[in-house]
This record gives sequence, C-alpha cells and structure tokens, in this order.
Amino acid sequence: MGRLVRVLGPDHLGLAEDAVQEALASAVRTWPLRGVPDDPAAWLATVARNAATDAVRRSARLSAALRSLAAEGTDGAPVSPEADQLDLAFLCCHPRLPRSERVVLTLKVVAGFGTDEVAAAFLVPVATVAQRIVRAKRRIRDQGLTLDGSSEASIVERLPSVLDVIYLVFNHGYTIGPGEAGLRTEFAGEALRLLEILAARHPRPEVHALAALCWLQSSRFEARIDPAGVSVPLRDQDRSRWDGQRIGRGLHHLSLAGRGETLSDFHLLAGIAACHAVGSGETTDWARVLDLYDTLLSRTDTPVAALNRIVAWSMVHGASEALPLLDDLDRTSTRPPRHLMQAARADLLERAGRAADAAGEFQRAAQIAPNEPERLSLLRRASAAHDTR
Repeated sequence: MGRLVRVLGPDHLGLAEDAVQEALASAVRTWPLRGVPDDPAAWLATVARNAATDAVRRSARLSAALRSLAAEGTDGAPVSPEADQLDLAFLCCHPRLPRSERVVLTLKVVAGFGTDEVAAAFLVPVATVAQRIVRAKRRIRDQGLTLDGSSEASIVERLPSVLDVIYLVFNHGYTIGPGEAGLRTEFAGEALRLLEILAARHPRPEVHALAALCWLQSSRFEARIDPAGVSVPLRDQDRSRWDGQRIGRGLHHLSLAGRGETLSDFHLLAGIAACHAVGSGETTDWARVLDLYDTLLSRTDTPVAALNRIVAWSMVHGASEALPLLDDLDRTSTRPPRHLMQAARADLLERAGRAADAAGEFQRAAQIAPNEPERLSLLRRASAAHDTR
C-alpha cells in the first residue's frame, strides 16, 4: 500500500487502503480456483493499482493522481512491500500527529489489524478508534504530511516517534491483557516484524537496541503463563521454555547497538533484559542490573523503572534494607500502580522472612490485580506464604 500512497499522495490514504482491500478480496476469491501466482506481491500490487485507477477515473478531482498511477504501471520499478510498509510507518508515526492517533493508524494501515481488534487491545469503543483514524487521515491531508521516510532530515525528525509507537505496540502484546485475556502475541509479532524491516533499512544503534530489547523479552512468552492460566514471575519461570533463538537474535542486535556513540533508553533496557537472558536465575548479575537502572533513572524517571530499581537494589543489598526505599517511593505523587507496589512489598516481606505479613500483602494485591492470570499468581503466592508461617 505504501507504493500506492506514494504515487497518489498521502492525502489519498483512504483510497489506497480501499484499493488494497479490494485486491486482497480478489485474491481470496480467485487464488483457491486459479492457484497462487508466482509473485503474489506483484499480483496484489497490480490488482490494487488497477482498482485505484478505476476509482480515480470515477473522480475528475483526482486526475493528477491518475497520471501518477499510469506512470506507476509502466516504470518497471520492482515492488518492495517491506520498503513500502516502512514508508507508511514513517507517515503514520509522524510527530505532528497525536500519539494516540499514530498508534491506531499504524496498527490499522501498516499492520492490517481491524478496527475492532485495535479497539479491543486499547479497551476503547470501536467508534473511538474509527474517529482517531479519520482525524489522523484528515491531519495528514490538511497539513500536507509526506510519505518519505528515506531522507536524513525525515529520519531524524520521525525515527523517535516510529520507535515509540513500535515499542508501544510490542508492549501491548508483551503485557498480559486485562480481565481474563492472556498475552496478545500477534501485536508483539507485528512490532518485531517492523523492527527487522527498520533495522535492515536504517541500521542505527537505537533501532538495534529496541530490536534487542523486544527479541529478548519475547523469548519468555511461553514461560510467562503456566498451563493453568497463572502468571509466572520472572524468577520462577522455567527457563527451558525460553526461546533460545530469540535470545540469540536479541543478543545479536545488542552487539550491533553498541557500535557508535549513541546511548538510548532502549540500550539500557536491552542491557537489563540481556542480564536476565544469560545464564540461570541464580547467576543473574544483579549489580549490573542495578547499575543500568541507576543510569536509566538519571535519564528517564518513570515510576515502574523506579520500582524495578528497588527490586534490583534488594537483590544486591537485601530485602529488609529495601523496604524503606519502597516506602519512600510510595509517598511520591508518581508512584507505580497500586497492585505493583503491593506485590513488590509482599515479595520483599517474604524474602525478609516475614511470611505472615507477605501473605496479607499478596492477598491485597490480588484483590486489585488488573487481570486473571496475575490475580491467580498473587493468590498462589499468598497461599504459599501462609503455609510457611
């Protein structure tokens, strides 16, 4: 679709999207009967171009776009779906668009998720997602935003926004969903696919760093929820279920991220993930993890990072000694979500030998857990702490 948007102009994003949908529908109808063509991408591009041409012919207002499409059909340029999708991502993630619109537009136009799927992922009505998409397309048209994601100026301007959106999409897949939902791996998978395309075309350190982080975290998918549907804390996960190939892929990207002078938050987070991925839980280099969190918090003081830093500090200096730090964080106006604070406090109490207090905290955390797998996990830990009193 990126190729169509390039020749029609970003203000005709809706027309390009309709043409691609028509091409896909045609493939569903004809391929089972006639067989899959030798070059499916080229076939789809041709059908989409023809559909767009027909639509343009029906509108005198788009005569200039018709001339562009006619030229597109004869220039002999190879079809590059990956490059086209990346250009679309640079358009959909333009920093002039509000963040909420960038995300839904990327998921809808670049990743191909349905409006209802996007709405379900973000816990908002379908109408809200549809409105955001319409507003984003209107802004693209009215502000004359362009598709180009290849010029140096465009990359410098847009790359942070593109990485921000991709990381947000990944986290929607990596984080356990609300209610009784589990992991939404399809979102994480789409983020990884886009990162590989982006790293191949723009192999910058921060791109490799985010790719490293996402590959390393995704290696734990199979171990994060047990067969009973219970969330499993990192230290209790069966590491034999971690995906070694994904870890290797992540470490490869991390090595590439180290080339050059750039240091991003993604570098630090990927370094932390690598500490967990290498070796066993007993051999985790917690001093290194703590050092990385200290550096991260000197750059970006986020509540969850502050909480994770206290956990790392407790692994180096002791659980009892870390409890006052948790109290200090709890008194700030930017403390992490309450269930995370109570779960962390329960964990510290349990490790400090205060099982009875830990059981009560685990129970209270379970009552406000945002989803069923985490609620069951906290109840399981409450029961275990109660039995060891």
